[in-house]
Amino acid sequence: MDYDKANSEIVFDKATISIMCIECSEYDLVALTVVETDNQYALYVPEMKVKNFITDCKNTEIMVSQIYKDKETLVSVMARHAIANGFNTKAKRSNKKSYVLICCNEDCQWVMKASCMNESELFVIKTFVSEHSCSLRDRVLNNVVATSNFVSEFTAPKLINHKRIHTPADIIEEMKAVYGVDINYTKAWRAKKKAIAMLRGGPVDRYRKMPCYIYMLNQVYPQLHIRMHKVADNEFKYLFIALRPMIRGFKFCKTVVVVVDGVHLSGPYKGTFVSASTLDGAGYILPLAYGVVDSENDNEWICFFQKFREAFGETDNMKIKDRLSNLYYSMAKSYNKEDFEYIMSKVAKIDQRVKKYLEEAGYEKWAQCHCPVNGGRIMTSNIAEYINGCLVEARKLPILGFLEEVRILFAAWNCKKNEIASYTNTTLGRKFEDILTHNGVKSLRITVKPAGSYLYCSYDSGRRYIIDIERGTYN
Repeated sequence: MDYDKANSEIVFDKATISIMCIECSEYDLVALTVVETDNQYALYVPEMKVKNFITDCKNTEIMVSQIYKDKETLVSVMARHAIANGFNTKAKRSNKKSYVLICCNEDCQWVMKASCMNESELFVIKTFVSEHSCSLRDRVLNNVVATSNFVSEFTAPKLINHKRIHTPADIIEEMKAVYGVDINYTKAWRAKKKAIAMLRGGPVDRYRKMPCYIYMLNQVYPQLHIRMHKVADNEFKYLFIALRPMIRGFKFCKTVVVVVDGVHLSGPYKGTFVSASTLDGAGYILPLAYGVVDSENDNEWICFFQKFREAFGETDNMKIKDRLSNLYYSMAKSYNKEDFEYIMSKVAKIDQRVKKYLEEAGYEKWAQCHCPVNGGRIMTSNIAEYINGCLVEARKLPILGFLEEVRILFAAWNCKKNEIASYTNTTLGRKFEDILTHNGVKSLRITVKPAGSYLYCSYDSGRRYIIDIERGTYN
């Protein structure tokens, strides 16, 4: 193929380094790829086979006239080729316009020369001598060296799942097993860091792309309530998100206790993840809103509650339990009833509705000093802590990756609940229907005798209970 003739039919704009005109006759699909990718990662050359354009770093076949989408791809392919064939190379010349590799043995004839095309990012191989003139003994005795960039590319696919534990020791073992190359712990550690940065980006870039992420959420979830605040010098302050499915689900909750909680993030810029959740009519966790704030303090919580009121409105049957006060946990863990009553009086001063709700729920169900059985047998369940437990590994991700993991988690829960509801043919949800079924089976063993218009006596396992239907009590 006449390479210069082929290039003459491509018109470049050297100011923007883009292709202005493409003469195509046979490979129109390739020409279309050039236009759709903004001429940065594909190039159409008449009479050139498509396989000669390389975009994959795992390419194993190297030949003259191959065109690579950029220099980084060429460097990666040559590093993989050298390690696979068991020899070392060194760069004789490496700059924006050319890249020359030679064998580590300077007397060897092995060489690869490549240069950029028309001052673009594309690199084409001009010369490639694949045969070695140095002795095999020289190549075998020299330990093959793998750069941290090569190791990071090898490791990256195994780090896509942030929950997977892949240590530097694992990288050292896999490099030896796959390529027969020995690397030290420091290089493996650096390669892992590079791979993570390549997959997830830097923390600063993630914050810069926050407006783009918010825009996409608005497109996917119309009528959502999302607010982001930045300080005067354009620094991130807080983010509040309430998705449309959460807002709609909240309308079907009757007596609602909204549980709010905060947990620290583990990323470079720290911050605190805050969430608000409740239980829906079927007894499942219903996340309502979430966000990221600078730190867990009174001002941030006040702002969060204000945004929550804007999104969900204010109703008489809604109560918010602020775990920052620690009053609830102090009551639950108190050992004597005097301390319990003292703390409960503080709760009553804050909100009488919360006190009434806790009384109706029954002290014996959550307070240690009122529990009729050994406290060690009680298994507590806190929906806020459950959400935090599901996001332990995700809290190490950059801000956008973390927010996306939260969205995926809540969306998965919502889809699962919709699936369960779709084949539920009873008035109550499956959880409460199972409870009624279980209680119905147990009631068959109970003997009930009337003792008045609203009073009944029940006998179970030698115990007698007096039930007052009018007052809804038993003893």
